[in-house]
Amino acid sequence: MNNRNFIHYFKKNKNRIAIISNKKKITYLDILNFKEKYFNCKKKVFLLFSYDYFETIFLYSSLLVSENIIILIDFINDKNYLQLIIKKYKPNYIILPNKKILNFKIPGKKIYSLKKTDIYEVVSNKKISYNITNKLLLSTSGTTGSPKMVKLSHENLLSNAKSICAYLKITKNDSCITTLSPSYSYGLSIINTHLLKGGKIFINQLNITNHNFWRLIISNKISSISLVPDQLEILAKYSFFNKNLNSIKYMTSAGGKLKENVISFLKKYCEKKGILFYVMYGQTEASPRISYYKLNKTNLRHNCIGKPIKKGKLMISGKNKIGEIVYSGPNIFLGYAEDYLDLKKKASIKKKLNTGDIGYKDQNGYFYVVERKKRIAKISGLRISLDHLEEIFRNKKIMINCYLVNDKIKIYIKNMKFKKNVKSYLMNKLHLNDNDFSFISKQINVRKK
Repeated sequence: MNNRNFIHYFKKNKNRIAIISNKKKITYLDILNFKEKYFNCKKKVFLLFSYDYFETIFLYSSLLVSENIIILIDFINDKNYLQLIIKKYKPNYIILPNKKILNFKIPGKKIYSLKKTDIYEVVSNKKISYNITNKLLLSTSGTTGSPKMVKLSHENLLSNAKSICAYLKITKNDSCITTLSPSYSYGLSIINTHLLKGGKIFINQLNITNHNFWRLIISNKISSISLVPDQLEILAKYSFFNKNLNSIKYMTSAGGKLKENVISFLKKYCEKKGILFYVMYGQTEASPRISYYKLNKTNLRHNCIGKPIKKGKLMISGKNKIGEIVYSGPNIFLGYAEDYLDLKKKASIKKKLNTGDIGYKDQNGYFYVVERKKRIAKISGLRISLDHLEEIFRNKKIMINCYLVNDKIKIYIKNMKFKKNVKSYLMNKLHLNDNDFSFISKQINVRKK
């Protein structure tokens, strides 16, 4: 087996620029030097809260080439949430934005500060060592605040990045722009592929409907854009693509189904502009890409997920033509973690992943999803467990029932006086908008799968 890892590729491209934000430029050598100075320990857990994209990606990249474990999760300014994650995983180091968190005392001593981020060593956990077959932990349930994490190995991340680079034909001359949170597995896979090839990552935290976002793409001659279906729907509706995007080689979409009218629009636009468009399917448990197809004149339906990536295999379970889609490949995760003890155990290599999606395979080898087996909503690329959402409010003594209807969340509240509480949580904690959910007056008579 080829034992080359990310650090090999960083050294190979050490003089190239890796990350750009405004006038700040970070080379691959800068990342390696920072790792040597601050992350040169071994078998430790770094709890990295994603906040400022530039600093988060820089710190993540430095930890990626260290011999330590990264827990990468979105920062939520909630004392109880932060305390829960820290208590569950007993990190050796905590990386937090240097903003005030009400009534929260950080359990460690500050060892280094960036402009917007502080690094703390948790002295009480100093002697704890972990199994570094576990390289990266990502949340399983979007932003619902669950402490349950997906465990990924270095080999998982590397094999998936190589597969993506192969079909997208990414080279060291390519560049991407951030349109998704680094803690979201799709967004992180874009970062990993460009780090692998020595490409450039342009940092953006503007909304995609902001004209300055498009000026940034044009002025820097960025070569790819990656978006989720909700973003593409907005851009198609308001014709934001009518720009001089001559530098764009390809675009990608993942994180949910594209609507047929959006697919039709993208086909016409990309054919006219000579841009390749790839529709991708995956799950965090697969590091995260599983399959893809190139959007062209081929008449594929909107629920198509394409063919498996290189070294991956898809099959339909059971003897019927329609069944659960099962994936196998070197990018399958090591299992789930719910606390620090799961990071000390010997890692188990899984041979297959039951996706929870029901589908079928056509005569040309393309796979399609027809319905979800699990109660998971995919909204703006984030996975939200409806069971966990109900549990959150049950713990608050608020009884709700959640349903997934046409890729939107329908909510029945037993006592409507709590409607404002539920709405506030969905919008302020999960960052959903009014179009992502709605309230219903009676329960839907369906069997939960």
